[in-house]
Amino acid sequence: MAGRIFMRYSEAFKLKVVEEIERGERSISDAKKVYDIGGAATIQKWVEGLGRNYLLNKVVRVQMKDERDKIKALEARNRLLEKALANKEIEAIAWKSMVEVAEEHYGIDIKKNFLHNVPEEQRKSLEDVLGKSVKFTVIQGRDITNVSKLSKDEKRHEK
Repeated sequence: MAGRIFMRYSEAFKLKVVEEIERGERSISDAKKVYDIGGAATIQKWVEGLGRNYLLNKVVRVQMKDERDKIKALEARNRLLEKALANKEIEAIAWKSMVEVAEEHYGIDIKKNFLHNVPEEQRKSLEDVLGKSVKFTVIQGRDITNVSKLSKDEKRHEK
């Protein structure tokens, strides 16, 4: 029974073939014929492993200068937004931690009692900060705070 013949090539031979291809003395297909090298991708693998890789197929993207500039600007904006988001996430964690510490220290639920019993002077500043009208109502002698935008009619009635 005749078996297949496997050819083993020395490293020195492989380097010689790859160098000839890289110097431009032979093409890959020419080297296959001259040296009787079998296999569709044998020399290609040698060039990948032993060569300088500049002969391998590469993807070249052709684009206009304004496209390239736009991509760079968008990438820069993306990096800036990612940094801003990370800063805001850190800030939110810090605020949450401060609220938790204050709740523990004063023994109250700050989130639940937000704007409860706020003096009149502070209501005005809160309206400025929140950019919304802050409506206070009294139910059974207890201040209930509702932070919402009031309709024009409600604002007229409040005055």
